[in-house]
Amino acid sequence: MADWTPPQGNGPRWIAACVVGLAVGLPLATMWNVVLLPQAAPEPGRLGMLVMVLRALAGAIVGGCLGLAQAVVLRRTYPGFPAPFWIGATAAAGYIAAFVTTVVYAILVRWAAEMPILVFVLIGAVATGVISGLTYGIAQARV
Repeated sequence: MADWTPPQGNGPRWIAACVVGLAVGLPLATMWNVVLLPQAAPEPGRLGMLVMVLRALAGAIVGGCLGLAQAVVLRRTYPGFPAPFWIGATAAAGYIAAFVTTVVYAILVRWAAEMPILVFVLIGAVATGVISGLTYGIAQARV
Protein backbone atom coordinates (compact mmCIF):
# COMPACT_ATOMS: atom_id res chain seq x y z
CA MET A 1 0.00 0.00 0.00
CA ALA A 2 2.99 2.29 0.49
CA ASP A 3 3.40 2.64 -3.26
CA TRP A 4 -0.24 3.62 -3.87
CA THR A 5 -0.81 6.69 -6.01
CA PRO A 6 -4.02 8.16 -7.43
CA PRO A 7 -4.99 6.62 -10.78
CA GLN A 8 -3.46 8.22 -13.85
CA GLY A 9 -4.79 11.74 -14.37
CA ASN A 10 -6.29 12.04 -10.88
CA GLY A 11 -3.25 13.45 -9.06
CA PRO A 12 -4.36 17.09 -9.32
CA ARG A 13 -7.97 16.17 -8.39
CA TRP A 14 -6.72 14.21 -5.38
CA ILE A 15 -4.58 17.07 -4.16
CA ALA A 16 -7.42 19.54 -4.72
CA ALA A 17 -9.84 17.24 -2.84
CA CYS A 18 -7.47 17.03 0.14
CA VAL A 19 -6.99 20.80 0.17
CA VAL A 20 -10.72 21.50 -0.14
CA GLY A 21 -11.62 18.90 2.50
CA LEU A 22 -9.19 20.42 4.98
CA ALA A 23 -10.06 23.99 3.99
CA VAL A 24 -13.70 23.31 4.86
CA GLY A 25 -13.11 20.95 7.79
CA LEU A 26 -10.56 22.96 9.76
CA PRO A 27 -12.67 26.13 10.09
CA LEU A 28 -15.73 24.05 11.03
CA ALA A 29 -13.70 22.17 13.63
CA THR A 30 -12.30 25.43 14.97
CA MET A 31 -15.82 26.81 15.20
CA TRP A 32 -16.83 23.72 17.19
CA ASN A 33 -13.96 24.14 19.65
CA VAL A 34 -14.21 27.92 20.00
CA VAL A 35 -17.91 28.68 19.68
CA LEU A 36 -20.01 25.59 20.32
CA LEU A 37 -17.90 23.59 22.80
CA PRO A 38 -18.05 26.23 25.56
CA GLN A 39 -21.84 26.15 25.24
CA ALA A 40 -21.89 22.34 25.44
CA ALA A 41 -19.46 22.15 28.38
CA PRO A 42 -19.48 25.53 30.16
CA GLU A 43 -17.33 24.41 33.12
CA PRO A 44 -14.35 22.57 31.61
CA GLY A 45 -12.43 22.41 34.90
CA ARG A 46 -15.05 20.16 36.45
CA LEU A 47 -15.75 18.03 33.41
CA GLY A 48 -12.17 16.85 32.73
CA MET A 49 -12.32 13.84 30.42
CA LEU A 50 -15.70 14.84 28.97
CA VAL A 51 -14.15 18.01 27.58
CA MET A 52 -11.42 15.94 25.91
CA VAL A 53 -14.05 13.67 24.38
CA LEU A 54 -16.08 16.66 23.13
CA ARG A 55 -12.98 18.46 21.88
CA ALA A 56 -12.03 15.39 19.85
CA LEU A 57 -15.27 15.78 17.89
CA ALA A 58 -13.43 18.53 16.02
CA GLY A 59 -11.21 15.80 14.59
CA ALA A 60 -14.26 13.90 13.38
CA ILE A 61 -15.47 17.06 11.67
CA VAL A 62 -12.15 17.50 9.86
CA GLY A 63 -12.00 13.80 9.00
CA GLY A 64 -15.56 13.77 7.70
CA CYS A 65 -14.96 16.75 5.43
CA LEU A 66 -11.66 15.31 4.20
CA GLY A 67 -13.17 11.88 3.59
CA LEU A 68 -16.13 13.34 1.70
CA ALA A 69 -13.89 15.39 -0.59
CA GLN A 70 -11.62 12.39 -1.23
CA ALA A 71 -14.60 10.10 -1.83
CA VAL A 72 -15.84 12.36 -4.63
CA VAL A 73 -12.55 11.87 -6.50
CA LEU A 74 -12.32 8.15 -5.80
CA ARG A 75 -15.93 7.54 -6.80
CA ARG A 76 -15.28 8.99 -10.27
CA THR A 77 -12.51 6.45 -10.86
CA TYR A 78 -13.95 3.48 -8.98
CA PRO A 79 -17.74 3.33 -9.56
CA GLY A 80 -18.29 0.69 -6.84
CA PHE A 81 -16.24 2.61 -4.31
CA PRO A 82 -17.76 2.38 -0.78
CA ALA A 83 -17.93 6.13 -0.13
CA PRO A 84 -19.92 5.94 3.15
CA PHE A 85 -17.35 3.55 4.64
CA TRP A 86 -14.48 5.76 3.46
CA ILE A 87 -16.05 8.88 4.94
CA GLY A 88 -16.90 7.07 8.18
CA ALA A 89 -13.41 5.60 8.53
CA THR A 90 -11.80 8.98 7.85
CA ALA A 91 -14.08 10.73 10.36
CA ALA A 92 -13.35 8.04 12.98
CA ALA A 93 -9.62 8.38 12.31
CA GLY A 94 -9.93 12.15 12.74
CA TYR A 95 -11.69 11.65 16.06
CA ILE A 96 -9.07 9.20 17.33
CA ALA A 97 -6.19 11.39 16.13
CA ALA A 98 -7.68 14.47 17.80
CA PHE A 99 -8.31 12.61 21.05
CA VAL A 100 -4.81 11.13 21.22
CA THR A 101 -3.28 14.49 20.27
CA THR A 102 -5.26 16.18 23.04
CA VAL A 103 -3.91 13.63 25.53
CA VAL A 104 -0.35 14.20 24.25
CA TYR A 105 -0.72 17.97 24.67
CA ALA A 106 -2.14 17.48 28.17
CA ILE A 107 0.94 15.45 29.06
CA LEU A 108 3.26 18.01 27.45
CA VAL A 109 1.66 20.84 29.41
CA ARG A 110 2.88 19.24 32.63
CA TRP A 111 6.45 19.81 31.49
CA ALA A 112 5.83 23.04 29.53
CA ALA A 113 7.27 25.22 32.29
CA GLU A 114 10.55 23.32 32.07
CA MET A 115 11.01 23.56 28.31
CA PRO A 116 11.32 26.44 25.86
CA ILE A 117 8.09 27.24 24.03
CA LEU A 118 9.69 26.43 20.67
CA VAL A 119 10.49 22.91 21.86
CA PHE A 120 6.92 22.51 23.18
CA VAL A 121 5.46 23.61 19.84
CA LEU A 122 7.81 21.44 17.79
CA ILE A 123 7.16 18.32 19.89
CA GLY A 124 3.42 18.95 19.67
CA ALA A 125 3.55 19.50 15.90
CA VAL A 126 5.59 16.35 15.27
CA ALA A 127 3.32 14.30 17.53
CA THR A 128 0.23 15.66 15.77
CA GLY A 129 1.65 14.87 12.33
CA VAL A 130 2.76 11.36 13.22
CA ILE A 131 -0.44 10.49 15.07
CA SER A 132 -2.68 11.92 12.32
CA GLY A 133 -0.72 10.36 9.49
CA LEU A 134 -0.73 6.91 11.05
CA THR A 135 -4.37 7.06 12.09
CA TYR A 136 -5.73 8.32 8.76
CA GLY A 137 -3.47 6.02 6.78
CA ILE A 138 -4.42 2.88 8.70
CA ALA A 139 -8.16 3.69 8.64
CA GLN A 140 -8.25 4.48 4.93
CA ALA A 141 -6.08 1.49 4.02
CA ARG A 142 -8.61 -0.77 5.76
CA VAL A 143 -11.39 0.51 3.48
